[in-house]
Amino acid sequence: MSQWLHWGSVGCLTLLAACGTEGPPEVQAPPTLAPIVQQRLADLAAAPTAAPAPTPETLELTEGLLQTRVHGGQFKDMAFDDLSAMGKDAILPLAQWARDTSVDVALRQAAVELLGVLAQEPDGAGASERLLGLATHARESWLRAHAAWRLGGSHSDHMVPRLVLRLKYEGDPEAFLWVASSLARNGCLAGLSGLIDLASRADERGARAQGEIAWIEKELGDTSAKLLRRWNTSEASALPLAPPSDAQLFEVWSLVKDLSGDTFALRPVDDARYILSQLAPWCAREVALALLDQDAYVRLHVAQVLERMGGRARETEGNLIRVLAEPGVAPAAAEALGSVGSPACLVPLLAASQESQPHELRVAAVRGLGDLGLAEALAPIQSMFIELGAPGPTPLHDLRMACAKALVQLNAGDDAIAWLLVHLQQGSSSSDAEPLVEQWLIGGARDSRLGFPAALKEWQALADPPGSIPGADRARRRRDGRAEKLLGRLDALLGT
Repeated sequence: MSQWLHWGSVGCLTLLAACGTEGPPEVQAPPTLAPIVQQRLADLAAAPTAAPAPTPETLELTEGLLQTRVHGGQFKDMAFDDLSAMGKDAILPLAQWARDTSVDVALRQAAVELLGVLAQEPDGAGASERLLGLATHARESWLRAHAAWRLGGSHSDHMVPRLVLRLKYEGDPEAFLWVASSLARNGCLAGLSGLIDLASRADERGARAQGEIAWIEKELGDTSAKLLRRWNTSEASALPLAPPSDAQLFEVWSLVKDLSGDTFALRPVDDARYILSQLAPWCAREVALALLDQDAYVRLHVAQVLERMGGRARETEGNLIRVLAEPGVAPAAAEALGSVGSPACLVPLLAASQESQPHELRVAAVRGLGDLGLAEALAPIQSMFIELGAPGPTPLHDLRMACAKALVQLNAGDDAIAWLLVHLQQGSSSSDAEPLVEQWLIGGARDSRLGFPAALKEWQALADPPGSIPGADRARRRRDGRAEKLLGRLDALLGT
């Protein structure tokens, strides 16, 4: 008789009982869906970024301001008084002067500076918007860097989500530095890792990065290394970061709207997922509400966003567990739980992995259990891996591969390595097996297991040259060569 029962393995049922579940949990009714995105956007308002159109008179006045600021000598600060008198009328003319490549660079720099002054005002969202446009779209790197720097003093935080996107696309180190710095000054540490890298340079840019890091450390009361670790874990919720304004929340929900089925282009969806996954824990709490939106694409993509956020989305695990009963999003929610969850996610994921569940959900739940990394999941996964190896009418290869990956993640890859090596030599699944075998070797070498360092070195010696893109034949020869070498060592590595 199969070791599997109607609802799952004996080991799994025993574990569930130990966790306070006597048997399979009651089947949850799918949650009620609603137009969440539409409702949230209706409750919020965009930042007031409109500014009066430039006229010949205001262009002339702002040119006078710039000339005073650049060439006014001891009177150059009078430009600030004149700027205050112009107010919002100066915003678009200053932005126009900043972009004008036909005028002196010093005047353009002064235009950005004065936009930064206006952006510091409570009604300065319009100036912040134009600085954001320069920081994200200007061709000249110095102009992007200068505008990004000035955004660090912006009173309005509505620009934060779109500024985050520059972390993905900015190729100039100086501009990246000031994007990361301004984000930190507005409650987002998504660029901290890059700042730390820049601070290691022995040049003026490195010194500037060190100065920005020193400010961040002082403000948040911890070292940069610890802040980076905390940012990437559930401890991020305890960081003293500024909460978002309603204007920034409007920006966030506008991005969630971009995840809907109405968005046909891939780029806006990818960019929206990237931005949302880089924001602080408050963003996870907000967008988790959209797991119950009527749009199936929104539900799916939001679950993926939460998975990418990892520990920063820990507070959303209840939302994710709830939608395990919603068929359309359940697999994505199961994988997200492995990334964001705590030990409280163990029982729901084990339940979702059982034989009575849909196949796609089972695969995702096993992946989630591997990512969760709890030792209590090991015995059920071992049992499932063995059971899936028995002859049957339908080989559930992807489910067994998910089990193999989880075993490697749980430091029990010895149980699956022979099967992985068989599949390393077979075409369709080799791309899945190869990285898992390498991960197993790396783990053994890290733990100083006998023979593993030499085996890993031999494995890595057969890698493709850096930067090369192997064709199918070369990739096949690489996998065959690696499998042959490792099979010759396997008994010794396993101590058999």
